[in-house]
Amino acid sequence: MKLLLSKAIDIDVLPGDIYEKNHKLVNKGKINSTSDKALREILKNKKDISQSGLHQMLFVVDGVPKKETFLNVLKEYFPKNSFKVSGVMHYPAGGYMGWHTNSNAIGIRCYFNYSENSNVNSFRYYDSEKDKIIDSYDLAGWNIRVFEVSKKDLLWHAVKCPEKRISIGFKLNTDESLPKFED
Repeated sequence: MKLLLSKAIDIDVLPGDIYEKNHKLVNKGKINSTSDKALREILKNKKDISQSGLHQMLFVVDGVPKKETFLNVLKEYFPKNSFKVSGVMHYPAGGYMGWHTNSNAIGIRCYFNYSENSNVNSFRYYDSEKDKIIDSYDLAGWNIRVFEVSKKDLLWHAVKCPEKRISIGFKLNTDESLPKFED
C-alpha cells in the first residue's frame, strides 16, 4: 500500500493552540522501534502490531482546537463523508511512534501534521510492492497525509520526530471508494 496523498496545506490554526493544551506524556519503549532493522525483524517474524502502544514517546492532547477548520479541509477531498477524530498528539523533540499497522481499525485515515522545519520529522511507511521503507518528510507548516488501513494489505508505518511535531488524525466513516488524488 502506498500513501494516497501527502502535501503541504495552508490552514489557519496556530501550533500554540495545541502546544498549550493539557497533555499526558506517554513514554514507552525505544526510538530504535522506528528503525529499518526493527521493521525487517517484525516482517521476518510475520507478526502484526496493530497498535503502537508498546513503543512511543509523545503527548496525548485532549480535544482538537478549531476542529471545524480541519473538517472543512477534509470536506474538500471527501464531500460525502463524515469523520471521527482518531488521535491528537504532540511529539516533543526526540518523540516517536514505533512500527504498527492500525489493522484493528480498518478504513481511510487522514492526518494533519505541523512541523516548524522542512525535511526533519517524518512519517515512515513500508511499500510492500517495492520492498522498500519510505520516509515521507514533513514540510514546514501544516501537511496532510491520507492512507488506507486494510487487513489485506497491511500498511506498516512509524513516526520519527527529531524536532517537535503536531499530529491530528481523523478516520473516515465511509463505505465509498476513494477519490482520485492528483500529485
